[in-house]
Amino acid sequence: MTKKKNNEHLEGFLRRQSGKIDRKADAATPEEATEKTMSALLHDLRVHQSELETQNNDLRQTQAVLAAARERYFDFYDLAPVGYFTLSPKGLIIEANLTLATWLRLDRGALSMQPLNLYIRREDQDVFYLFMKRLLKARETQSCELWLVKKDGTEFCAQLDATASKGSDGIELYRAVVTDVTARKMAAEELRENEQKYRQLFEMVSDALFLIDTQSGKIIEANIVAVKLYGYSREELLCMRHVDLSAEPQETKKASIDAGSSGSVTIPIRYHRKKDGTVFPVEITATALLWKGRPAIIPAIREITERIQNQKIMERLERMTSLGTLAGGVAHEINQPLHALKMTADAAIYLHDKGLLLVDTEKIADKFRFISRQVDRISTIVRHLRDFVRRAHSDCEEEINLDDIEKRVIELVGERLKVHDIDLQVNRSADPPVIWGNSARLEEVFINLIVNAMQVMDLAKQASKKIVITIQCQSDKVLLEIFNNGGNIPENIIDKIFDPFFTTKINVENMGLGLSIVHSIVSAHEGKISAINHSAGVSFRIEFPRYVG
Repeated sequence: MTKKKNNEHLEGFLRRQSGKIDRKADAATPEEATEKTMSALLHDLRVHQSELETQNNDLRQTQAVLAAARERYFDFYDLAPVGYFTLSPKGLIIEANLTLATWLRLDRGALSMQPLNLYIRREDQDVFYLFMKRLLKARETQSCELWLVKKDGTEFCAQLDATASKGSDGIELYRAVVTDVTARKMAAEELRENEQKYRQLFEMVSDALFLIDTQSGKIIEANIVAVKLYGYSREELLCMRHVDLSAEPQETKKASIDAGSSGSVTIPIRYHRKKDGTVFPVEITATALLWKGRPAIIPAIREITERIQNQKIMERLERMTSLGTLAGGVAHEINQPLHALKMTADAAIYLHDKGLLLVDTEKIADKFRFISRQVDRISTIVRHLRDFVRRAHSDCEEEINLDDIEKRVIELVGERLKVHDIDLQVNRSADPPVIWGNSARLEEVFINLIVNAMQVMDLAKQASKKIVITIQCQSDKVLLEIFNNGGNIPENIIDKIFDPFFTTKINVENMGLGLSIVHSIVSAHEGKISAINHSAGVSFRIEFPRYVG
């Protein structure tokens, strides 16, 4: 077409130039007219040729721009990552891009002038109807989500965003963008299902569970067990911080930080407060996690009031067992002076009845002195036993010399050790082994370890039995070591012997709490205890902080 126009333009130009030449030829001689005419014609042709070339170049550039625009239109419209279509007010598809046709598994031309609702799932027809109604009424951008059906019957979830506009002929049209949101929809559905499972698990757990923001301490979520345990409604709990439930707020803050840094933390006992003000003991296991991009912790909280009460009962029973062992030794120790008193009294009665009792005041005085000493001995034994029982119910802490504790215990159990043919050796420190604590509880440590050693050696049927008590002072520690030669503790159980109810004494009436009680008492005094095997036996080594007043 361009070449034809150029030829027509050239013919018109030649006709115009021919008329000019004829007029010039009338005014000159034939030779002059011919030369001048040809020269002028050649010049004009060259000028016109240059003009035509310029026009052709401009035309080619315009064509290149139009081709590039068509390519960009194809890229932006047909190859867009979203579907585009134009809709008539009656819901007919006037035009659709290649992306939408590809999603629906259709040829692009097959969509032209087809009702859009042909490709909408039956359950979503009402959604589309209301969408069109809003679009017609509001005349501003409207959105909806619905499922579109492909040619093969499969479906995908689409988000429609449409707005009203005018066509080139002035007819009102609706231009829409279709976004495939199937992945987002499926992810949201999966998230909803997971949250439902989480909620079920969260509520089914028998412990009180909280979801707590680590940085602020704010309670994000609480289960029904927590509501019942603390007496607050769920709405009240979600307006509180974790320290509001604690009777030890500073310790709660520290534990929260520890759980966040280490990933998890277990707290054997902490005291919390209910809505009515009741303070009660709890056991806490907390785990750290990320919740919506923020660090959080999930503490599982279990009330242990009943457990502590039962533990105290068991500890009292264990103490009664130790006291029973003591009572055997005390009974033997008291029986000796009582037997001596009875023999003295019986001898005096016999001599009196036979008339052989001579009046010798000095001998009678010696007998009464002997009786007095035996009674004093009984009184001392009873007093020691009474003091031990009395101190067992006291929580008083004071400055304590371990040598004094050891001597009092030996007075109580010494005779019992002799009955069992146990050789007792005591190595005392040159410096006063002073610590801070509760004397009765520390006496329990000595008694439990000594009674434990005595029972072990009896079961082992050791020919030569020996207990060695060593007390030493270091710069900042007081060391107590109680050794017995009743054999070693198997390596596979040596780490379990301080666990509650753990025992290897099958033939002994023992609940397995003795060493557990010792461990708890030592820990309460900020000490450490360990069992160490030796070639000749085993020793229990205890480290206490040394007290300097």
